[in-house]
Amino acid sequence: MRSLALARSSACNAMDTLTLIYLGGALGGGLIALVRPPQMPKAWPLLLLSAVPQAASLLGIWLPGQFLITVCAFCAWVLVNRNIPGILLIALGVNLNLLVMAFYGGAMPISAELLQQLGHQVPQDVLMAGTKDIVVQSPTLAVLSDWIVILSGSRTIIASPGDLIAVGGILYWLLFSHPITKDSQYEHLSNTASHS
Repeated sequence: MRSLALARSSACNAMDTLTLIYLGGALGGGLIALVRPPQMPKAWPLLLLSAVPQAASLLGIWLPGQFLITVCAFCAWVLVNRNIPGILLIALGVNLNLLVMAFYGGAMPISAELLQQLGHQVPQDVLMAGTKDIVVQSPTLAVLSDWIVILSGSRTIIASPGDLIAVGGILYWLLFSHPITKDSQYEHLSNTASHS
């Protein structure tokens, strides 16, 4: 019982930390977007559709087919937006996560040993409340699972390589995908012609 309470406590801390990261990222991204607006992807309903099943799993709702909906909707969104700088990098990170999650029914594996090293006693094969993580002894495709420990003050964040690649893709999108306007296109052509 105590280990289950610790799992819930860890999940609450993880959700608090994750919320702070998302808010910080949204604020930082919003500031970058105000200075230099990025090229906006199309087909937002597909991205929203891919996120709904993942949000449901955070609330403990696991339905047959929800992982398949996430994969199909996200892949369709990527196909529509593949020409926007940063999108393929985001897709690489997310798809690495989806690959390892496919072995666990849509949950991201995290090593029981890693959690134990961080001071948490969580039984194996337990879905951690409020997260998308399942505690396992030895994850399949362990290198793609949640194993990268990032310390953030008194809180600990555990990420996967796919998470870091996706964040890199988002930053690349924010910084380098500004839309080409007719004026900037004309200026680029003028500069190219003058150097010839």
